Amino acid sequence: MTATATQRPGRTPRTNWRVTPFAALAVLAVPTPGAALVVQVNSIQAATGSAVKPNERLGLGVGLVSPAVKHVINVADCELYRKNPPAKVAVSWTWTDRDLTVATPQYSVKVAPAGKTCETGNLSESSKDGACKLVAEKVTYASPPVSTTVDLADLITGTDCRSGASATAKIYFVVSDDRASSGAASQVNGVTLDVAIQLSVPATPTLATLAGGESNLHVTWSFADKTKIKGARVYWSAKVFSPNDLGAVPGRSATLTTTSYQITGLKNGQTYFVSVTAVDDDENESAGAPLKTAEPRATQDFWQYYQASGGSEEGGYAICSAGRTPGPASVLVALLVAVALALLVRRRRPAWGLRAGVSLVACAVLGVGSVGAPSTARAASPQTMSLDLRVAKYLPQIDREFGKTAGGNGTGKTPFADVLKSSDWQVSLALDWRVAHGVLGELGLGVAAGLWDQEGKARALAGGTTDDKTSLHVVPVTLDLVWRFDTLAERYRLFLIPYARLGVGAAVWWVENGLGNVATFARPDGTSRRAEGMTGGLHATAGLRLLLDVFEPQAARGFDIEMGVNHSYLFLQWQRLSLTDFGSAKSIDLSDDLIHFGFAFDL
Repeated sequence: MTATATQRPGRTPRTNWRVTPFAALAVLAVPTPGAALVVQVNSIQAATGSAVKPNERLGLGVGLVSPAVKHVINVADCELYRKNPPAKVAVSWTWTDRDLTVATPQYSVKVAPAGKTCETGNLSESSKDGACKLVAEKVTYASPPVSTTVDLADLITGTDCRSGASATAKIYFVVSDDRASSGAASQVNGVTLDVAIQLSVPATPTLATLAGGESNLHVTWSFADKTKIKGARVYWSAKVFSPNDLGAVPGRSATLTTTSYQITGLKNGQTYFVSVTAVDDDENESAGAPLKTAEPRATQDFWQYYQASGGSEEGGYAICSAGRTPGPASVLVALLVAVALALLVRRRRPAWGLRAGVSLVACAVLGVGSVGAPSTARAASPQTMSLDLRVAKYLPQIDREFGKTAGGNGTGKTPFADVLKSSDWQVSLALDWRVAHGVLGELGLGVAAGLWDQEGKARALAGGTTDDKTSLHVVPVTLDLVWRFDTLAERYRLFLIPYARLGVGAAVWWVENGLGNVATFARPDGTSRRAEGMTGGLHATAGLRLLLDVFEPQAARGFDIEMGVNHSYLFLQWQRLSLTDFGSAKSIDLSDDLIHFGFAFDL
């Protein structure tokens, strides 16, 4: 983007923006009487001999300086440039519309510190207060570009870096185009590059909580005012430190955009001191919050607590979970899911995937129409498969292993209830393909997959819970033989369709510890058990579908024509899921009785 401005005698400067398709380019505009003089800043870079490298927020870079680029000196920069002289930058600039016929074009470069100004109509400086510094005076402009060295200390002359004030320093480029040889009057004018001196710091945040976990501390905080707040930084050390002097603190985070942080890699039993600061958009940092202390402590995630309670599951992937290597079950499941998706995409138009999301809303609309309208039992398009979208509350019966009843280990412990507490929603999808259809209904083969997870608090070895999170994830997959008695619906327009599913299943599962990694348990014999596996078994399902077509037959017909959905249903089903590796004594029990409900579509 190129910005140019012209000024005629007696007129107010007007900005005209012209958008280019390549990059945002900034041209500093020179208002002059009679004609436009344009100075363009190309780059700002660290100068040779500078004792410090200026921070990037000064707008450093090669290439035309964009109007979107801010030129900022914050509190840290101000102190750095003042304490480590010289702090210099080389400003590369070009006089873009210089009259090439002029014999002696000249320029001056001036610097005005924060809150001060320089003259723009004079190559010299008539002011005697010394506020304006001439970096270059009456230099003949020869070949572009020009590189002018500016000491950043001149921009902050007379400024208290801890004043909390904000002002603007200026770098002036004053040019003189002596057009006497061509009969025109000499023109002197200047443009400025503004540098924002931002010395206000944000308010100190409140360190809300600090709690210890396994080799970590969990920190939370809040801001009194989020205006211009970019984020926060967390500081920690095994030694006490001052919240007002954080430069030497060994532990520190990057700038965080959240209001919580987990400090990892710490030593259990060691006391740590922690503070937190606020960081604004100009990278100014507040003083640290008053110190809080805490100790990381040994904990047990769900897997460790399960194992310590006498759990028999050994972890690992195989057709049964007590194995250690991927087995044929996992490969078979992956192939079946891939085939199911491939058949679905091939069966439907390419746009079906996009329209499938609309199906749920459409079904809701279909269910609010008037009951009793004539029904069209069979839609026009061919029907080859059925899709179920369902949810259910799932509570794996892990604690049953520890019961005192027959088959339990007799300890009576309840690791699942102690750590993960309760059931949660399982979301799943089922696909099946019609292989036969007759007077006794429809017979099909199907596959279903779900997702469930539950999160809890890890337990401290000394007792009680900690802020460490631990979670169990379960992905159940089933292979089904499906039967639906849809004969009455087709012949007599009844809208209740009973059905059943029977088949084998497997659940891929894993446990995560407080750091979000797969948990492990070190056994007394020196071996380690990793918290991941696959548990197989059987399942049986009985359900009832409510045909929605009878409520809005015209809408159902359009649904078929537009998206290939023959029929739409609401359904309710009961499922007995028996996942114990067929009664293995070395497997985690992921069984449960589930009540599913959801939407179904014949395709």
